[in-house]
Amino acid sequence: MVAGVVDPSIVSPFYYKAPKPLPYPQTQEGSRDKRREMATLSSAKKSYEYAKAEGTRLQEAQWANVIGNMLKKSGKYAEALKWLNIDYDLSIKYLSQSHCLPACQSLGELYLCLEVFQHALLFQKKHLQLAEDANDLVEQQRANTQLGRTYHEMFLRSEDDHFSVQNARKYFKAAMKLAHIIKESPPTNNCSFLEEYIDAHNNIGMLEFDLDNLEEARKILTKGLEICDERGVVEDDDGRSRLHHNLGNVYMKLRMWDSAREHIDKDILICQRTEHRQGEAKGYINLGELHYRVQNYQEALRCYQKALDLTNLMEGEDPLLKQIHQNIGTVKKAAEVMNELQKEEQNLKKLTEDKEDARGRPRERHCLPQIIASLDCLIEKSRTTIAWAKLCEFASMKKIISSELHDKQKLIDSFLVIGESYENLREFDKALDWYTRSWKEYQFIGDFEGQALAKVNIGNVLDHTNNWQGALDAFKESYKLAVRANLPSIQLTALENMHYSYMIRFDKAEEARRVKLLVEELKQQRNKEFHTENVPEDLCSSSNSRSKCATLVSENIVHRNAVSRPIFLSSADKHNQQCQVVSFKIDKDVIHYPMKATGKLSIESMKVELACLYYLGLPVERRSDGILPIIKVIKLGGRVIESLETLEATVSEHMGQVLFDACIGGWNQKRLIKLYTDCCNTLCETPNMKVLMKLYDQEVSPEASVLRQKFDILVMSFTTYDMMLSRYVMTDADVAVSGCGLQDFSITPLLNALDAYKDFAMLDLSHNLLGNSTMEKLQKVLPGYTSYGLRLDIHCNLFGPTALLQICECPVLVARLEVLNISENPLTDACASYLLDVLEKCKSEYYVFVLEIFFSYCYCSCGLFFAALYSLSMERCCITSRTVLMVADALNAGSPLDQLCIGYNDIDDNALACLLVKLGSLKRFSRLNLNGLELNKRAVDSLCGLASTLPLFELMLRETGIGMDGASLVTNSLFIRTEEIFKLDLSYCGLTSNYALKISTNSCMICGIYELNLSGNPIKEEGSKALSSMLLNSKCCLQVLVLEKCELGVAGFLQIIQAVSGSLTNSYVEELNLADNVKSLHVADQVGLDDDCKTTCQGEFSFIQKVSTAIRKATNLRFLDLSKNGFSKQSAEVFYSAWSRSRPSDSSLYGSRGWHMEEETIHLFLEGIKCCVKPCCKTNSFSCSAYRQLKPLLDLCISSNQGAFAPGHSIQDNILIAHDMFSGFKGKKGSTGAMEIKLDLEKAYDFLN
Repeated sequence: MVAGVVDPSIVSPFYYKAPKPLPYPQTQEGSRDKRREMATLSSAKKSYEYAKAEGTRLQEAQWANVIGNMLKKSGKYAEALKWLNIDYDLSIKYLSQSHCLPACQSLGELYLCLEVFQHALLFQKKHLQLAEDANDLVEQQRANTQLGRTYHEMFLRSEDDHFSVQNARKYFKAAMKLAHIIKESPPTNNCSFLEEYIDAHNNIGMLEFDLDNLEEARKILTKGLEICDERGVVEDDDGRSRLHHNLGNVYMKLRMWDSAREHIDKDILICQRTEHRQGEAKGYINLGELHYRVQNYQEALRCYQKALDLTNLMEGEDPLLKQIHQNIGTVKKAAEVMNELQKEEQNLKKLTEDKEDARGRPRERHCLPQIIASLDCLIEKSRTTIAWAKLCEFASMKKIISSELHDKQKLIDSFLVIGESYENLREFDKALDWYTRSWKEYQFIGDFEGQALAKVNIGNVLDHTNNWQGALDAFKESYKLAVRANLPSIQLTALENMHYSYMIRFDKAEEARRVKLLVEELKQQRNKEFHTENVPEDLCSSSNSRSKCATLVSENIVHRNAVSRPIFLSSADKHNQQCQVVSFKIDKDVIHYPMKATGKLSIESMKVELACLYYLGLPVERRSDGILPIIKVIKLGGRVIESLETLEATVSEHMGQVLFDACIGGWNQKRLIKLYTDCCNTLCETPNMKVLMKLYDQEVSPEASVLRQKFDILVMSFTTYDMMLSRYVMTDADVAVSGCGLQDFSITPLLNALDAYKDFAMLDLSHNLLGNSTMEKLQKVLPGYTSYGLRLDIHCNLFGPTALLQICECPVLVARLEVLNISENPLTDACASYLLDVLEKCKSEYYVFVLEIFFSYCYCSCGLFFAALYSLSMERCCITSRTVLMVADALNAGSPLDQLCIGYNDIDDNALACLLVKLGSLKRFSRLNLNGLELNKRAVDSLCGLASTLPLFELMLRETGIGMDGASLVTNSLFIRTEEIFKLDLSYCGLTSNYALKISTNSCMICGIYELNLSGNPIKEEGSKALSSMLLNSKCCLQVLVLEKCELGVAGFLQIIQAVSGSLTNSYVEELNLADNVKSLHVADQVGLDDDCKTTCQGEFSFIQKVSTAIRKATNLRFLDLSKNGFSKQSAEVFYSAWSRSRPSDSSLYGSRGWHMEEETIHLFLEGIKCCVKPCCKTNSFSCSAYRQLKPLLDLCISSNQGAFAPGHSIQDNILIAHDMFSGFKGKKGSTGAMEIKLDLEKAYDFLN
């Protein structure tokens, strides 16, 4: 089922054997009338008081038990517990052990009703022991029944409690056996053995249902009813009521609606006659579910309202009330979705008619993607409303349209959906046929993810048909395929189903435990990745799962078990209960912050979240301006809390009873946050905290902002006002909501806010779960003017080929699009024709200007393109050589393309060679990313030809396997047409120390490379020596050096970091990555070691001191990665201390300092630098390189006193003032000639002094 849609599971309760209270005097007529019931209770209390006054302990205990059971039957559990405890205390203190039996039985039953399972088990086991001691078979049968019920409830509230399901089965079977013995040999006294025997059938039938053995459950429950008929049990018997109730559930699951309705109606009628309110309420819940499953929502709501009215008359039924309210909400939501489905059906009908009208014409093909999109929407809504027949209908239509569209991927996906529909319609032969067909097709195209999904669903169907061994084999095969394709989510699903098979189907505890360990290990691994993604400073990792994963694996065996459970406490509720809440005082308000174990990077992210929580807690009128606080520091008793670890330790020390002061250091207006929260309120949606934090933290660091403005001033000196305005007036209008878990429906409030906000030049929606529906909505959001370009980043989502078609069909998007990153989306070759349209249409008029600044030691050349697509990224999009050849044919000399990323796709050497030749004909192409492509000799020769033809400023060849020879040829070719390359990535290319020696001895390469990545190449200590000499060279311009996993060893590691810190002339290196290079280092913190160990420890201590000294001296570094080198926590703290001492926090040059230490991760960074950024999310903009090169010169050109750099003041303000003053001169008529006007704003506005 698609993640995020309304849960279709309407929960129905089951009936166990009802408790049998101690007999007490009461007429049947008294139980039918509330007044008489109250009179009976009053009479019982008087009898208790009389027995108490007389001092007869036995009667006093018996009447306390009678009163407790009366109150329990009427739903007054709290008061009932008080009276039953009186009975138990009296029995323990003054009576024999045998007299404790009724109290233990009643208390065990009551604690089960209250869901206090450990207390229930305590009294029930004592009840069983007392019954066995007394050799009372009747009480033994009752005790076994109650124990079975309790363990069964514990099983229902867990997904893997093998112990509980075993015990439930054991005690229920023991109860059945005892009931049969009593039936064959009834006691001399008139024991009601028939009731226990009937209830034993009910309980075992209920257990079989929860284990998904529907036919077995139906047989057992039907046999229970047959016994009732054979023995002449009255029609209004409670046992009959329970059997009818549970049979209604079974027939409902079997989709036998008439039989289900018959049994549910009988259950309700019996409960009405016996005035059993709880039973009647549960009956109406069942009837409501029946109407819900057949999409009769009005009747379902009417039934739930009746159940709600009945439950409100009882006390202590909060879980049942919660269940009813949840089901009402589900039905209302489903009714809304059904209305949307009916409207979408009309839209589909119109699209189909349009397609028929356009048959045989070119427009026919454009109709097909629209029909596919409509069908996808209908399929999703059919799942939401569990309208499986409609799901089958729409999936079949999608199969036909996909065939006409020749989209193999969508065609096979439709097979899976058809199988899903037949599975839910319980036509298992057809479901198995379609799942098998999809598996074979996925096998044919080599799609391991599709094969794994198909195998999971095949296993589900085989489990339904009792082919348990076949199901287990399918789950094992699915797991192997998921491991091979590195798909953790499918691995987890397959393992959970294997665990269920071993635990439930085969009762193999050891195998189940082994698989459970694998499940826990995988969950922990995924939790670590999830926590990393949730860190605001981190741009979360990608997900390779396609939408069908979430769509088709939801009905796995493990989750089917949960459908019939009563909802008393969800997993989210349990998590919230375990979350420790910490209080923070902000201004005059107190914010209660849940301390989630999310592995936050620093306390800064907590400050941002607190600011957002503070804003959300304000009254509506105080939120009208969108002003949020800036949390400067967090204090406790005047002491500043500088890290999250310190805060957590303080909370633990004070047992959570502590109030922190979050000091406000200023206020920040966030208009977009205000618009977003308003739209959420309009749509009755809860604001997404991740989105709020992203929008709050949108601004760049102060230093980067100043640098950007100074660069703008230089740009303005070389261009016209109109050109400047089109490019730079919106520099702060960037919207980035990467990794916020957004889906097509949950992004609506944000898009509505953007529609009102209008002014944005960059939109980053990467690492979400968005599909083509979002692109359709985005077309409506984009403003109707094209005065500046748009950078659109949607990588790592669920966009299909139709997304490119939607881009082409939006004139505003075509006119504005400058950067498009659509990597890691399932585009396939079906996108080829749409991609050509994008390249063709996004070639509108553009401006080019060249900024050339000559200084004694710097030359910079920048090309800025406006209103044209100059950057296209399509990594991991499942495209092949066919698409690349079509792209190559579409390119020509007039194309504005500057950057192209096509890595990690299935592209052969012929297609790549053709593309590289075409790129060589472009005038402004300068950045190429071929990561993950296998480059043979022909491809390397073509790449060398391109490099010798065009000046490439950025070349990414990660994991291309070009080796030493290829790398040498390419590097030599790069410096034929240019003296500098800003970024060169040769990581994991099989290079050795010879390559490091080559670049360190070539003067052009020494002063021409600004960013170098040699990760994964075994350059070892010899290579580190060569690179160290390069770094110590006064002409070296290297700013970013990545040497992760280069086998440097201790000596090589030390050489590099000392070279960075030891040069007095080189101050360029800002980022250094030395992760995973010193595997043998293990710093010992223990005492009592022998002499050899002490010598080793002294050597390691000396090494750490040298590293610390180098860190302290390398004041130019802004980021340092020392992860996975065996450093202890104490060593990391020493490094951070050196890092902090050499970089004062009050210095405007450095700003705030940060560090990230978690397990083997050690990152040291300064303000403006984000650690743990995934490679796919790193900025590869050419302008960043230009900023770095211009940085040493800007202070010489631009005064730091200039008014543009005052807080809250923008450089554009001056330009707009000047423009307004002179705009009137353009309208003067009758004037000839020309005049020069000079406007001096120095004293008026421009300078602070």
